[in-house]
Amino acid sequence: MKKSTFPICIFAGALVFLVGCQTTAPTPSARDKADPAPHSNRTEDILADYQRAVKSLQAQGDPLGDYLWAKVNEDKKVDAPINDPALIKKMVADAAARGSIDAQVLLAVRRFQEAATPNFRIADGQFMPGPSEAQWRPALESLDKASQQQCFYRIPVYSKACATPINIAKVHVARFFNGQDLPKDHELADSWKKKAQICEADPLYQEALNRCRPSVSVERTDIAEPIFVW
Repeated sequence: MKKSTFPICIFAGALVFLVGCQTTAPTPSARDKADPAPHSNRTEDILADYQRAVKSLQAQGDPLGDYLWAKVNEDKKVDAPINDPALIKKMVADAAARGSIDAQVLLAVRRFQEAATPNFRIADGQFMPGPSEAQWRPALESLDKASQQQCFYRIPVYSKACATPINIAKVHVARFFNGQDLPKDHELADSWKKKAQICEADPLYQEALNRCRPSVSVERTDIAEPIFVW
């Protein structure tokens, strides 16, 4: 399976698909700070170019474009975004079926999150039961299998018109075995911490990170996304 060489680098409005290139957000001049409109317009132009780049990937038949378009809609970075979580999930699932590894991994991540996240809603004055091992264990096994293809998935960094990798083990798994989300399991926690370290050293992860290194950590942001709605 041919892997896409996204991200997309944009210079002076030109759309270029290159391996290893990286953009930086425009730095506002003193005049821009006095009048934020020019800087705002440049930011809008970068977003518009990013959208066109993703649509171009779709036109080429690259399933990564389908996955990233789902993320653009989920992040509401397009006019008239699709707001129905079920439709967003279907878009990601369709991208996965067409061969997007990022989409396959994200689906596995969210299945595990759904199974492993305690449900704190009160029913009849009582807290709902915590996660069932019969549910989260198979989801974790599926996630482990998916992560063997690729230990990360990418999310857009709109200010830089690129997509940065999220380390699955570091961000989404090891933290669950803390005695609150899931029962403490030092063996599982240590195993996934090791997976996180291996992923950090993975040349593919490092290559993706070097292509799109955000100025601030997106990992905390990604955890904080309203992602448990599927």
